[in-house]
Amino acid sequence: MRTLRAVHLVTFFLVHSALWIGLSVAIPGSDHVSYSDIGVGSTPWVRQFVLPLLFVLAVQLLFVRRYGLRSTVWRDATPTSRRSLLVFPLLMMMGSLGVVLTQGLSRAPVSYWVGITCTMALVGLTEELSFRGILLVGGRQVWGSERKALVTSSLLFGLFHLPNVITGQALGPTVRQVVMTTFLGMVFYCLRRVTTRLWPAVALHGIYDFVLIQSAF
Repeated sequence: MRTLRAVHLVTFFLVHSALWIGLSVAIPGSDHVSYSDIGVGSTPWVRQFVLPLLFVLAVQLLFVRRYGLRSTVWRDATPTSRRSLLVFPLLMMMGSLGVVLTQGLSRAPVSYWVGITCTMALVGLTEELSFRGILLVGGRQVWGSERKALVTSSLLFGLFHLPNVITGQALGPTVRQVVMTTFLGMVFYCLRRVTTRLWPAVALHGIYDFVLIQSAF
């Protein structure tokens, strides 16, 4: 087991981002969709998203094992005493439910629902494992401060979405997304700290993205 340092966390973030974006573009296929079209009926879920995310997940698990984070990355030893933090994830869940109730679900074949469900489940898992798992827990070790770990992991979560401008999203919406996802990262953090576990944040993240993507089409 190696000693975790700031350079390792930065390198992990860069490698994770490069792999995720690079593989989603590089895997052969003429049916690639731009960021703004993700969720259309012809989206190649398996080729463009599921396979790259499975590779990213493998890299994440190797990192967790190498630096001895297997226990702490999934669960905190003690919950926060500020139970009121749970209000933010609850509002997020209610907002997602409200979108489904008011707009309904898109009409699509079974293959579409299987593809988008698998994709959003893996998005929730890999992004939470990176940002509310590896980078948060690793940040606690490196900086010795919960606040610094929270701010750093949330800012990196926001910056993680900046390359969307390369994959077809305009600069203005991308900048707004960076700001919004930074704050969403703090909401997912609240859920982890109240429940002490990463999995509730994984589930909320996946549900939120599922509703967001499918409701756009």
